[in-house]
Amino acid sequence: MSVGVYLVRWRRGKVHLPRGQFKAWDVVVIFNILSNLYLLIMPWYPPAKGRFGGDVSFWYATYVVVGIAM
Repeated sequence: MSVGVYLVRWRRGKVHLPRGQFKAWDVVVIFNILSNLYLLIMPWYPPAKGRFGGDVSFWYATYVVVGIAM
């Protein structure tokens, strides 16, 4: 959604249209993009004890794969 906001802003600016009614600070939109990237990337990093070192007996990122598959 945040990337879409930037795409719409960029395309409107390219056509020289005025800014839309939806207004958000650029800093807030960039922070939202970065936090979403963090939430997408961090589950793929293994825990400190290794691949199977989490709280469960199976692979620690199984929920990520299942969520993407759904």
